[in-house]
Amino acid sequence: MAIACASCCVGETQRRVRKSQSNRRRRAAARQTLRALCDGLSVYDWRRGEASGASVRVALYIGRIDREKLPTVKNFVTICRRYGLEYEIAGPVYKEEAVSEWVQGQPKDVMLGTLDTRAWLAEHGAEYAFIGGVGQVVLEAVAANLPCLVATHGNNALRSAFVTKGNLASLLEWNCVLRGCPEATVSGNVVEFFEARARSREDPQGLEQFRVRKELVTLRSEENIWEQYLEILRG
Repeated sequence: MAIACASCCVGETQRRVRKSQSNRRRRAAARQTLRALCDGLSVYDWRRGEASGASVRVALYIGRIDREKLPTVKNFVTICRRYGLEYEIAGPVYKEEAVSEWVQGQPKDVMLGTLDTRAWLAEHGAEYAFIGGVGQVVLEAVAANLPCLVATHGNNALRSAFVTKGNLASLLEWNCVLRGCPEATVSGNVVEFFEARARSREDPQGLEQFRVRKELVTLRSEENIWEQYLEILRG
């Protein structure tokens, strides 16, 4: 009887510990999600940009250049070269051996250094065929109504995904990072984007699926933000 009682007490204690750990994780996730969601609120004040057509032959990657993000930059460059685009890269360059070696191999006029992303896109966004990056940069490019490539960390550059009306919500759930995101959730669509660009003179509406500011504003509305936050808290 004593053994059974002790076993029951241990089981109850373990359940309480698991519940406490689960609550802490949920609250931590809620705080992280709220910060990420609130970051997106600033999109409302941005000037509307215009997605560029096939005549524009330059793309821009924005983000810090370190060992973690270097694979995404390389994939961005691979895509640009594959489709005959020139490219520019903006962001702080970390003093890491692999990064320094790669940067030294780039044309001198490619590296723009650090810039104010929002101001730059508002002023120069229409000069680029698309913007590449991960995370917050994606939100900023989408808010400027520009085509945006979420570059993959993986070995296959074509696994990267341009933001569309169909995949925006899923990308937001993954913080606009493809690493760890199942391909069934967000599939690569690089080929589709460049096919739409090639047809843009005959079919200007073909690129509309890659202009998703309106959808972002809806998903980032205060009502939606707080509802998602409360759902996390409710668990």
